[in-house]
Amino acid sequence: MVTLTTRKALTMNVTACPDLETLELLLLGKLPFEQREQLEAHLMNCQSCASTASTVAATDALTDALRTARPINGDEDILFEVIERGKQLRSLVETGQSEATIITGNQIPMPSSKIR
Repeated sequence: MVTLTTRKALTMNVTACPDLETLELLLLGKLPFEQREQLEAHLMNCQSCASTASTVAATDALTDALRTARPINGDEDILFEVIERGKQLRSLVETGQSEATIITGNQIPMPSSKIR
């Protein structure tokens, strides 16, 4: 949910020191690229803000889930296979090839109706 304060933070001029909410949004990766660049430059030159940023407890559902995640023990081989399969599927999407190409190594022409 975007609040009035969040809207202000998203459009503020970064020459001034940002508030805590804006620093939290930065640390969570929730700011637009241009503002993120400006804030990062500000933090490089403002020791006070850099110090404050190091104490901000930036949390959201994703960071909470990552902190409570159990380490993977014994499933490393399966995880590696899943990651490799994901890379292959991404390659398929980027090149427009069929899944059979990855499995068999043979290029199978796709019907033109499936190519977008």
